Amino acid sequence: LVPISGASRGYALEVRKKLHSAGFHAQVDETDRKMQKKVREAQLEQWNYILVVGDGEQTNGTVNIRTRDNVVHGEHALIDLMAVLETERKTKSLTCMFGVEKSAAAAAASATVANNPTHTNRTTGTRTDTKGTATTKRSTV
Repeated sequence: LVPISGASRGYALEVRKKLHSAGFHAQVDETDRKMQKKVREAQLEQWNYILVVGDGEQTNGTVNIRTRDNVVHGEHALIDLMAVLETERKTKSLTCMFGVEKSAAAAAASATVANNPTHTNRTTGTRTDTKGTATTKRSTV
């Protein structure tokens, strides 16, 4: 856990205690370094998740989640975090399960585009589908 400031330290310790009571391993970086340096150190130590907490997260009862590859998954409720971690533990998942719904939606959208590709000729503005049929013509102003 990475508290943004000294004022967030108490909340970080509270989150760590809740994670420990749920059976997860967590540490709080209590050094006086800047937040970016703390995040970088956690990445180098190969922590799977880096939880950043500050005043906003404390007010909302949330944590800001990052993975060690510096993908920011955003602010999530602590209970949701523990549910995802428990699911990952039960399934022995080796990949991050945050944003699985978003990933599935993106994959479905990619499949739709792959199944119905189009090409737009930049010179004429004619858009054609895979059968070579012109479908629209771009208007110029």
